[in-house]
Order: sequence, then structure tokens, then C-alpha cells
Amino acid sequence: MKKYLVLILAVILSSNILQAQQVFEVDLGKSKVEWLAKKVGGQHNGLVSIQKANITLNSQGEVSQASIVMDMSSITVEDLTGGAKNSLTNHLKNPDFFNTEDYQEASFTVKNGNGELGEVLGLLTIKDISKEYTLQYELKEGEIKGKLVIDRTDFDIMYKSKSILDPKAVADGFIYDDFTITFTLSER
Repeated sequence: MKKYLVLILAVILSSNILQAQQVFEVDLGKSKVEWLAKKVGGQHNGLVSIQKANITLNSQGEVSQASIVMDMSSITVEDLTGGAKNSLTNHLKNPDFFNTEDYQEASFTVKNGNGELGEVLGLLTIKDISKEYTLQYELKEGEIKGKLVIDRTDFDIMYKSKSILDPKAVADGFIYDDFTITFTLSER
């Protein structure tokens, strides 16, 4: 009899937990992922399209689960025009950077909130390499904005990295290893 009571109690509690969660329906057309990378003497920024996004909020309105899949072949450069824009965009797609022919998707997956308000721990996957990163975010007026600062060398993106260049090459210019991804996810 006790076993049945425990089972019934477990079902009731789990159904209350499920009812307390809500799905944040992402409008892919209004949502975006922006990137910013810095180098000696400047910086570049651009966009990456979101292929799909699934987000669940807990009863307090905090992200408890999420999966965001980005189409890396859609990467663009937004601070340049003409031939310079095309050249850098194509370079970002080649094996020096994201190798989009072989690795068309990147993703960020949150399994559970980490207990901190506006912060979740997730798994970022780029070029089939996964690393844990903490995403700081804000949910406000039907929009989730989040920011990740990423070390590109974690994902075998070593082109002009200060960490592998000899001192003379560093003096000639390098690209900083850290870059920033900003998610803006709009609700339908």
C-alpha cells in the first residue's frame, strides 16, 4: 500500500512541476545571433541565422531548458561592404575558422538552470567540439537576450591566435582569442 501512495505522490508532484513550466515559442524571423571579434587595431561583427530554438521556462520565468541551433553557413559580416565583406565572409566559412562545409551547425544547449537568476550553464558545440559555458541572459517583454564570451581556441579555431604565433608574428598583428556571441530571441 505504501508503494502505491509513494507512486501516486510522485505522479502528482511531477505533473505539478510540468504544469509550472511553460514553453517560450521563438519567432525565428525576428530572432538573431550576433558575433563580435576583435583584432589588433580593430574589430568585425556580423550575424548567424538561427535554424531552430526550443526554450522552456520554469514557474519563476527563468530558463530551465533550451536548445538553440545555428546555421553556420549563414554567417555574415555586417561592418564591411563589397569585396571586403565577401572576402571576410568566405574566409570565416573556410577551415581557418568555422569550416562550414564540414560543420554546418553550431548549438548551445541548456539542460538545467544553474540556480542563479539570469544565468544558465550550457554546452556550446562548434565544429563538433563541445565545451561548457555560462550564458548570462535577461528575459524582458517577450524577448530573451543572452551573451556568451567564448575562447575560439576551445573549438580549434587557431588562425592568427596570439597563443600559437611567434613573437614577430604577434607584433605584425593577431586576432584575440575571445569573441562574443549575443542571442536575441523574440517570442511569437
